[in-house]
Amino acid sequence: MESLSLENINLLEELVIGQTDIDPGWCLPRLESLILYSLLALQRVEFKGTRNNTCLSGLRVLSISNCDKLMSITWITWLPCLKNVYLGECDSIVELVAKDEEPVLSPTSSFPRLKFMALSNLKNLYGISDSRITFPSVMRLLVMVAPC
Repeated sequence: MESLSLENINLLEELVIGQTDIDPGWCLPRLESLILYSLLALQRVEFKGTRNNTCLSGLRVLSISNCDKLMSITWITWLPCLKNVYLGECDSIVELVAKDEEPVLSPTSSFPRLKFMALSNLKNLYGISDSRITFPSVMRLLVMVAPC
């Protein structure tokens, strides 16, 4: 599978990637594109029973929007091939990389291939991270705010 889109699922509170009770190897290493749209109850994405950097290791494009209860996306720092990120209308996110959830990565490899990041209408976002995060390949960073 190259692309996965989860849209308009109102009761999904947690997305578990890795070893689950249903499928012991749901890591999706060949997935290239993940879209999470209008998952109104989603609070977190969790990696279980596996090393974090083995799951979604081929992901290049990530789009998360209208997930108002999602509180953290710190897990995106574990995606070594990530090139494009769009994050919009997620009202509970205050910091992209939460200090208490930081993965064990060297600061120089945080986002090694990220080229584009768009942050749109994140009304409670106050920062990317309290720690030193690097973006050695970023070519474009867009921050868009809707007028009040």
